[in-house]
This record gives sequence, structure tokens and C-alpha cells, in this order.
Amino acid sequence: MITTKTLIAGAVGAALLAAPVRADIWWETDMGTLYWETTVETYSVYQFFVGSSSDIDPTFKIFVDGTSQLHTLDELSGKTFGGIWYDYEDGDCGLGARDPNGQTARNWGLVTITFGEGGDTFSAVLKDCATHDVAYRLTGTPGL
Repeated sequence: MITTKTLIAGAVGAALLAAPVRADIWWETDMGTLYWETTVETYSVYQFFVGSSSDIDPTFKIFVDGTSQLHTLDELSGKTFGGIWYDYEDGDCGLGARDPNGQTARNWGLVTITFGEGGDTFSAVLKDCATHDVAYRLTGTPGL
């Protein structure tokens, strides 16, 4: 039986699925809460919260190329994007890499992120700068 409560729940669910990917969304990952910070050129910039707090970790950012104009989970659905991660604390990469904001990091690498159908999950592989070995693997779901 369809009730008013069922209709309202359905409408809320549909609204959440079409929610903006930007500041309205964060991703729960096995490394902590990852959230959208800003866009720079063609990149969306993501950062982690520190532990269980709402404090931002300024030392680690992920720049995902080609996503700055994508605004809903549906637009991410089934797509794969590349980018670069930067750890601004001491690193072992030798040469530093400059992020799109002009900040230099000595610990960095490439990232590939693939979104599931509907944009409701993602998996990411973060590779080391020097060896290109896998440095981190992330999986996440939206924290809507």
C-alpha cells in the first residue's frame, strides 16, 4: 500500500540521488571522510577530515581531473577519471610536484578513480611517484 509516508520517502530519496556532488556531498572511505573542497581549472579537489573530527587535514589533497563541471552522482556514474594526489608533509619523491594551486609537494602520485553505476560507490588507486606501485587503495560511498 502506497502511503503519504512512502511517497515522501521516495521523493527525498530521489532528491538525494540528484544532489550536487560538490559541498553537499562527502565520501565515507576506509581511510576516513573525504570531502569536496573546491574546483581548480578542470579539477575537483578533495581533502580528508582529521580522524573523527570536522577539522580538515591540509596536508593531503586529491585533484581529480575532468570532474569540475560534474554536479550530480548520475554524471559520475560508471566513469573513470585520472588525477594526482599530493601529500604536503615530508616526502621521498625527490623532485617536488606543483599542484594546480601552485603548492609544491615532495610526496605525490597518480590516482585513478572509478565510480560505480549510479555514482553510489567509487574505487581509487593511488600510485607512488617514483615506482608507480600502488601506494593506497580507497573505496567509498557517498555520505548523503
